[in-house]
Amino acid sequence: MRDRAPCHPSRPAGDRPRRARRRRRRPPAGHPRARAMSLPSSCRLTSVRSIVLACLSLNLAAAGCATAKGRSVDFDHYRHRLKAIRTHDFFQTSRILDRHGRLLAEVAPYGYRTWVPIDDIPRVLRDAVVATEDRTFYQNRGIDRKAFARAIVQNSQAGGTVSGASTITMQLVRLVAFDADERFERSIERKMREVYLAAEVDEAYSKAEILESYLNVAYFGNGAYGVETAANRYFGKHVRELAPVESTLLAGLLQAPTALNPFVNPAGARARQAVVLDRMVQEGLLRPAEAELIRTSPIRLTEPPAPPPRYGGHFVDYVIGEALPRAIGPQLAARGGFTVTTTIDLELNDRLTALAARHIAGLRASGRLVTDAAVVVERPSTGEILAMVGGIDYDDPQSGQINMAVHPRQPGSSFKPIAYAAALEAGWTPDSILDDAPLPDAVGHGYRPTNFDGVYRGAVPMRLALGNSLNAAAVALTADVGVVRVHDLATRLGVRLDRDPWRYGLSIALGSAEVPLVDITGAYGAFANGGRFVKPAGILKIETMSGEGTLYVLAPHARRVVSAATARQISDMLSDVRARQPVFPAGPPMQVSRPAAVKTGTTNDVRDTLTLGYTPYVTVGVWTGNKDGRPMGGEVLSSTSAAPIWHDTMEAIFADTALMTTLGNGRMPSDGFAVAAPGAVGD
Repeated sequence: MRDRAPCHPSRPAGDRPRRARRRRRRPPAGHPRARAMSLPSSCRLTSVRSIVLACLSLNLAAAGCATAKGRSVDFDHYRHRLKAIRTHDFFQTSRILDRHGRLLAEVAPYGYRTWVPIDDIPRVLRDAVVATEDRTFYQNRGIDRKAFARAIVQNSQAGGTVSGASTITMQLVRLVAFDADERFERSIERKMREVYLAAEVDEAYSKAEILESYLNVAYFGNGAYGVETAANRYFGKHVRELAPVESTLLAGLLQAPTALNPFVNPAGARARQAVVLDRMVQEGLLRPAEAELIRTSPIRLTEPPAPPPRYGGHFVDYVIGEALPRAIGPQLAARGGFTVTTTIDLELNDRLTALAARHIAGLRASGRLVTDAAVVVERPSTGEILAMVGGIDYDDPQSGQINMAVHPRQPGSSFKPIAYAAALEAGWTPDSILDDAPLPDAVGHGYRPTNFDGVYRGAVPMRLALGNSLNAAAVALTADVGVVRVHDLATRLGVRLDRDPWRYGLSIALGSAEVPLVDITGAYGAFANGGRFVKPAGILKIETMSGEGTLYVLAPHARRVVSAATARQISDMLSDVRARQPVFPAGPPMQVSRPAAVKTGTTNDVRDTLTLGYTPYVTVGVWTGNKDGRPMGGEVLSSTSAAPIWHDTMEAIFADTALMTTLGNGRMPSDGFAVAAPGAVGD
């Protein structure tokens, strides 16, 4: 306490007022107080805790609580929570970055906190907090016994809790060990639990650990938990950069951070700062002249905090809600305190969002009843999600934050390649003849799908049936291959389906199951990757905020789902321009400047239109429709809604030299489906 550096830089360290301390006379040997003072501190603490436990038991018994029935108070769950004092297991702010290090969002589920060590906190701030909140902090054993005894008398006389006598250690216990309801409970029993635990904490942890935790856990208003976040929120600085006038203002906010909000009540905040300075003078931590200099110093606040920006909002939501808990577990993910480097390319994502919005605006201008679109771009060899557009306007107050990239919708005929792949695995070939005709009642049991134009083609090769998206042929094939086999393959391709394949029956081939766009895009990625499925991934790396520890690194695992021959055959059929005619004419939007496989899908009543396609190095899925499921009308086709967005997305990727070089692992990637994709991981 005596070797502290002065808070005013112009004063030498030795020129410092010292508060006179009255020495306590030691009682003569044999005196009862002398025997008590000779006991080890741990014995005195044990005695204090025993008294508190006895009082607590008496109070609970009088109230008819559990203790009256012979059960003692269980402190184990409190002790478990208090371990966070050393582990720092509190919620903290996380930073989410794109693959190039650009900030997407700062995420804090309950508020913002960045932990800093005690040595980063200015001495004047520590002194100000101790002088104001607990002047006996360095001498007491977690409890200010005189103040506590005085509070007990006052509370007994008042018939309730009117005085708290809380030390910093007791406040820390309240913040860490108690949940919200118990924290604000005003009862003698709760206060005694707090006292008992404070004595344990003081015995188990050093004063530096206790003060560090308190200053990182305490709330300073405006969503700022801890001194580092408070310094940034109010002054735009790191806590280590604070001047004495700023440090003492922060210390004053602890009493009532909402009421003393300096953005709203600057006079109240400065008045409380004056109280802090007076206490520091009384405790000999400042000279009166130093305090006056701080009191009259100007203070500049930053602008009141605006809501933190969130770029790539739908993808950020996906990372927080799905990718992060899957990578490190839901409890650790909820705590935060990480730097998360994601797979997304923010520049590409923004470009595709604008592109989709332009197409939707054009459709609406022509009278089409379509309001939204979603786009997913994936690298099939690693599963990395390079772009995720969940809608054209994330900030739309009605439905903007619904992420149509992960929200389940029927994929329509875009599901058919999975059924055809199951047939190829079972021995069919692209030249096998399929029956495009009404299903016999013995097979369909009344289910008779028709083709888009209402015309049945009879016997057709598989290649033409898939290229022209013939519904009756696909269902007849599924009847022969088996619903269970198609369902099993879809599941192994990462498509989340109900466990019971007969919930869908034969209609599974036509995309009757509601699935997320990101799932069906990932399934197509397996065809692009030579039959090897890699689970879609949104995170490259997770590190602690300090950068000292790495919690997760993406390690793609490719699993053989279909043979390389089946993957090549599916890709060959989906990239066969002539096989798509006459239903889909040659040229845009189904044909792009480099060889690509593509398939469209449209659901009943034209509620959803999709286009999915790929090259060996990139897979793109597009959905268009209305988030509320309203039909778009018969004049809207997948080839005029989703397909143009898919076409322009593919061309935007082809034109991005840096991205293409990344996809090709340092060189421009090769086209065609006869060789493994660049960067593919093993089977």
